[in-house]
Amino acid sequence: MSGSSSRRGVWIALGAISIVAGLVGAVLLWNGASQRRSNTVESFARAPIGCDTTLDFIEPGEYLLFLETAGTLDGVRGTCDVEGAFDNSDGDAPDVDIMLFDPDSNEIDFDSISGDVEYDEGNFRGVAIGSVEIEDTDDHVIRVEAEGVDDVFAVAVGRDPNDGVAALRIGAVAAGLIGLLVGLALVLNGSRKTSATVAAGQWNPAAHQQ
Repeated sequence: MSGSSSRRGVWIALGAISIVAGLVGAVLLWNGASQRRSNTVESFARAPIGCDTTLDFIEPGEYLLFLETAGTLDGVRGTCDVEGAFDNSDGDAPDVDIMLFDPDSNEIDFDSISGDVEYDEGNFRGVAIGSVEIEDTDDHVIRVEAEGVDDVFAVAVGRDPNDGVAALRIGAVAAGLIGLLVGLALVLNGSRKTSATVAAGQWNPAAHQQ
């Protein structure tokens, strides 16, 4: 009986460990997805309205352009000396005119985007207004203009902040479910009681003769 009880205890302990591990993995993956999105938004290059700003593209590919109504401008390379945080998300977003020039001063065309891509991460709020295909690396110049705008707005340039987020969150849900199902199966297996074996009595020939 002691050996059977010990085995049941092991199954139950393994089940509890599996459930906890699944939940911990789910939380870590979910938080990782949120952190990935937040880091992507914070790393955007930003160009304030009314300025020619220099952007250094390290990798070619598709980039999105966001009109930012709240954010922080820091270390902007351009014709305007604009620094610090701004928040005009309560007002109307302006209509901006954007021109982007490659390292050879050739203007690059923008494309429209399908669907709404926006973010509200920390102190940053923005909505996508277009996309651009960057073929050459190194310095590009972006010119952002808007008529009759006195408040601070910016155009942020970067990758889609949602890339990879959905996959991580699906993985989080899957890890939690797998850990829960496996853990419950182990706990139920350990909770089952083995049927007791009843020992047969000895046959007494003398008693049968009497």
